[in-house]
Amino acid sequence: MLLRFARVTSLEPSGETIRVGLRIGDEEDAQDETIEARCVINAAGLFADEVAAMLGNHSWRIYPVRGEYCEVRGPRSTLINNLVYPLPHADGLSLLHFLVLQRAKTKTKQQTKHRKQARVDHNTS
Repeated sequence: MLLRFARVTSLEPSGETIRVGLRIGDEEDAQDETIEARCVINAAGLFADEVAAMLGNHSWRIYPVRGEYCEVRGPRSTLINNLVYPLPHADGLSLLHFLVLQRAKTKTKQQTKHRKQARVDHNTS
């Protein structure tokens, strides 16, 4: 079972299962639910350490770090040849996330025609 827009509010071992308290939905119309599962996957992203702590695992902590892509130009452009990342936090794990923007490519008439034909072929098959 995969639940979206759900916040874990509690985790309790119960025999061979785990009882999971959830708050599902927006704050305005949220509903509290409880489910039991034999296996729970912690996919809470930046909040994974908080979810792990609900079961008593306080051995690690996430310190989010925001990253940005920059381009060095001019005479010093040869000084940096690879991606540069910030150092991890001294007290725990650092989870780096980037906002990636792509430059719009100028399409040639041939590329546009090829893409339209590929859509027609896909929709007719």
